[in-house]
Amino acid sequence: MERQLTLDELLSTIINRDEIEKLIKQPVINFVAFFLKKILQTFCSEIEGRRFFGNNGKERAAIVIQSTWRGYFIRRMYRNFQKRRRAAHVIASAWLRYSKPRKLREQLQMARVRQLDFFQNKQNQFRTQWNEIKSKRHVIVHVASLGLTKRIRRRIHNLSIRENYQIGCLCELDDANVDMIYVASMPINDDISQYYNKLVGKICV
Repeated sequence: MERQLTLDELLSTIINRDEIEKLIKQPVINFVAFFLKKILQTFCSEIEGRRFFGNNGKERAAIVIQSTWRGYFIRRMYRNFQKRRRAAHVIASAWLRYSKPRKLREQLQMARVRQLDFFQNKQNQFRTQWNEIKSKRHVIVHVASLGLTKRIRRRIHNLSIRENYQIGCLCELDDANVDMIYVASMPINDDISQYYNKLVGKICV
């Protein structure tokens, strides 16, 4: 319940109380005293802890409570939003680090499957047409290789010599319709070249 402040309570808020009290007690300046009292009441109503005792105190208190609650609620929402955003960033980064390599592996696997399908189709087509192909003039390109992986190739001693054992495929030159390109894995010396030249009766360098 609102209570009107007494004169002593008002004067207790002033530094030069004695001077003001003398002026108020003089009957000549009652009007000035009344006006000063109103000013003091207005000032005291704004002091923290007592500002809601004046006119419309309940309304001002309600406004302060609502403003404080809104500020607290919005700050809490903002902090929660920041936490969720940081969490979402961490989750999204982790997902991208996981999904991108996985997607790349899937694409490479699909490309590999397409290449194998293409190779198998071409191989089947070549197999069915081989009788017709070999009856016509054609070129055979032979690359001397054992078809091993790089890891296994490193462990084999004299790998180039073993691969070059395939030089016997030059005997295919006995067919008049065949021209051959032989890609050796090592330099071929004159003795081997002369041997196969005599064997097939043709010049093959």
